[in-house]
Amino acid sequence: MNNARSLQARVHDAFPSAAEPALEKIDPDELARSSADACRDLDLAQRVAAIRNIVRGRVVFTTSFGVEDQAIAHAIFTQALLIDVVTLDTGRLFPETYELWARTERRYHRRIRAYCPDRSAVEGLVIRQGINGFYTSIEARHACCAVRKLEPLERAIAGATAWITGLRADQSEERADITFAAVHPHYRLIKVNPLFDWTRERVLSFIREHGIPYNSLHDRGFASIGCAPCTRATAAGEPERAGRWWWEHEQKECGLHSRRNAEASAQPQQNALAGDAAP
Repeated sequence: MNNARSLQARVHDAFPSAAEPALEKIDPDELARSSADACRDLDLAQRVAAIRNIVRGRVVFTTSFGVEDQAIAHAIFTQALLIDVVTLDTGRLFPETYELWARTERRYHRRIRAYCPDRSAVEGLVIRQGINGFYTSIEARHACCAVRKLEPLERAIAGATAWITGLRADQSEERADITFAAVHPHYRLIKVNPLFDWTRERVLSFIREHGIPYNSLHDRGFASIGCAPCTRATAAGEPERAGRWWWEHEQKECGLHSRRNAEASAQPQQNALAGDAAP
């Protein structure tokens, strides 16, 4: 116990004073480096608990019900941490994902709040593109992700001090440089990735060890699961995220975690949402 407290104290020292509002005063490189070094000896439960203990204000965890997210949700729920667990319901998820959502709520006796796309924005998108217009071009797909994911995310994390995600550095080249914690300049909060240094096998081992419910699609070759029309199973030897937007050849991101796409896609909402950002 004393060792765990000592390790958590190191994480606390790595952060600015409880994530004070003046994010522009934080050295992003120092935060990334020191927080990563401080948390390496902490297990997942300790990492997540340390964030809740350190950060003042609202902490939000966004889950898409992948194995990484299920592991983090388990760490939050079993410790009864005051962290808002939310999901972005795009309206195009797999039936298996909705079933896992229900199973997770039954297992932990906690509701997971849904943030859904704006109805008029979805109607306008379908009028412009057609129901599956995202297949026609990268620009059309990014526009769909902006309506169904990015705008709901803006509402989900509005006013939060910290945002927890299930990203891992070895998921893709796009994510290779992520660390435990980083300042997100657009959303004006600290983004935390408790599993940044875990491998997929370590995550799966954790899921098995704790009997955590997971999406049955994983047993059918789906390594990474998003919206049903935009996800396929991967073949042996393919990269983990190869099944996402498989008809495209550029980086496999929707904009939630890609700075370039997030800034471009979220631009129309910036003025309207500026007042809701974390101080």
